[in-house]
Amino acid sequence: MKILHKTKKISELVKLRDEIHLNPAWQRGPVWSLSKQALLIDSILRRYDIPMIYLRECTPKTPYKYEVVDGQQRLRSLWDFIDDEYALSKDIEKVERYDIGGKKYHDLPKTLRNRISDFQVVVA
Repeated sequence: MKILHKTKKISELVKLRDEIHLNPAWQRGPVWSLSKQALLIDSILRRYDIPMIYLRECTPKTPYKYEVVDGQQRLRSLWDFIDDEYALSKDIEKVERYDIGGKKYHDLPKTLRNRISDFQVVVA
């Protein structure tokens, strides 16, 4: 089996959303609490490294191009935040000069939304 490592912006992973199967039969469902999801977004806003995401290419007969081997919780957290499904913790520290406490994605200044979109993740 050949494993390729690519760096993708979060904006690219958002575009691939409909092609990625988050819940193959062997994968558990969503389990991260909102606070854990918010910590992932906080890490991205602070430009911390996050673990790589592993995708497996599906056979042509399936409706998806990829299925998640590892990283389902991270992808789900990213996509849900970008869809304004949850807000960051109210007591979260500022990112540089920006107060991000209690904010949803679309409440963030454009600079921080761009930081999320442009954040690069290693995908294998």
